[in-house]
Amino acid sequence: MKKNLLLATLAAAAMLTACSNEEEVIQNQGTTPVNFVIGGVGTRTVTTLANDTYTTNFKADDKVGIFATGGATASNVQYKVTETTDGGTTTQSLTAVTEGEAIQAQANVETTFKAYSPYVSGASATVEMTVGNQASGIDAYDLVTATPTATALTSDNSSVTFTFQHRLAMVQVQIAGEIGKTATALTLKNVQPTATWTVESDAVAASGDVTDITMYNIATDDTNGTKTFVALVPAQTISASTAMFSTTIGSKTYTFAPKAAVTLTAAQVAKFKITIDEQIQMVEVNLSGLSISGWDTTTFTEYTDFDATEEEYVKETDVLLATESFDDVSLTTTTGWANATVNTWSNYTLGTNSSVTVGADAEDSENNALILKRGTESTTWTNCMAYYTVENPAGKLYQVSFKAKTDATDTKSLLLSVSYNTPSNYAGIYNGEKYYGLNQINVQTGNYTEYSAIVNLEVCGTARTLTGECTTSTAAADLARVYFAIYPHTNATEVNFYIDDVTITEISSIPTEE
Repeated sequence: MKKNLLLATLAAAAMLTACSNEEEVIQNQGTTPVNFVIGGVGTRTVTTLANDTYTTNFKADDKVGIFATGGATASNVQYKVTETTDGGTTTQSLTAVTEGEAIQAQANVETTFKAYSPYVSGASATVEMTVGNQASGIDAYDLVTATPTATALTSDNSSVTFTFQHRLAMVQVQIAGEIGKTATALTLKNVQPTATWTVESDAVAASGDVTDITMYNIATDDTNGTKTFVALVPAQTISASTAMFSTTIGSKTYTFAPKAAVTLTAAQVAKFKITIDEQIQMVEVNLSGLSISGWDTTTFTEYTDFDATEEEYVKETDVLLATESFDDVSLTTTTGWANATVNTWSNYTLGTNSSVTVGADAEDSENNALILKRGTESTTWTNCMAYYTVENPAGKLYQVSFKAKTDATDTKSLLLSVSYNTPSNYAGIYNGEKYYGLNQINVQTGNYTEYSAIVNLEVCGTARTLTGECTTSTAAADLARVYFAIYPHTNATEVNFYIDDVTITEISSIPTEE
């Protein structure tokens, strides 16, 4: 009995095994390995006005993510590009990075495939990519997707062709002009950096706090120096009057803001041309000889109506001083120029009844000001003086601005001088016609009044007077230390001067009277 029972058990096991093998054969016969082929947007070429060519291709080992529904289930399966050459023709196809994850589809069952690149690990229902610095190129952020029509595959027809489409917008800027052609970098400003592709709906949306993107210098026209910069960003709209481009040339930063809203559209090129000469302007783009294959250039948008500035947008280092209030200023008392500390306000007094302090005046007790008190004991100019010391400034034009008032019953004068290294060399201060070593500012009584003076650090002289013209060129060594000094001109009369909101800012030229 035991033997018969054992035989029956073995027979049953054999029958189960046979059924299992039969089911496995049926299952294997019912699925088809999918052959993925890249069939479009393989080459993205930009030809500049100088006929230089920049090309991006899918290349071996580039990563692609694939999703599938219907006859196959796959979520962000990672594939890599492989290349085969036959008779001089190279075909790019996709191979699963992990062999066991290769997608198989049920035969004769409609299947939907979707693919994207560059691959993002961990993506599922959505794929998120944040663009960044593109100074070295745009390939890493060229988000492309492919959504071929759903198809039912068979063992005889198991090939799926992915024709990819660009999903970000391209911004292209040409910089020209005698000044512009020396630009080495261009920044695209105030753009949302994150693109989110929702796989099911195939929609791409922009998000994220606005940021600045360094653009890629795609080429330079050696004939005229014109440079072309490009960057890829999610489709979005830049609001009117929002700074959109900036470039630093030498010691100046030039910034451009559109007068009307700028719409950046996916798979399209928004083209700009900036000419920077003595006059800065946005001009029409010359399209002769310019083509961008792989992008929709037939419906591009061209923008020329921009506001350009070079004064309101200056580098922080070009603002030598921005003392909006003296509330947080501590004066350093010195006995001479050599004892000054850079980037600080110092006071220098010889008169026993003179002083330089920080405090409040009776009319404005909440905000501190710089107070220069001129005594009656002497007419020496150094009875009291306040000065700000800077180190190695650019040899350029600067505008010294401040507000001031006096408690005298009539107008009294302040003097402004700018010294190099020692009090014997003076920068030229513009008086409307020429540069002199001294500037006299007639301060009004009563309320604060705005005052300014133009200082030229390119020229100097040895006379600290209102008529001693500064004609000598400065050298780099002259600018090791520069002292901006303010002191009373009133003689033998006790008077207080109140000074606030002092700024020293680089400018490109002498402002003209309107």
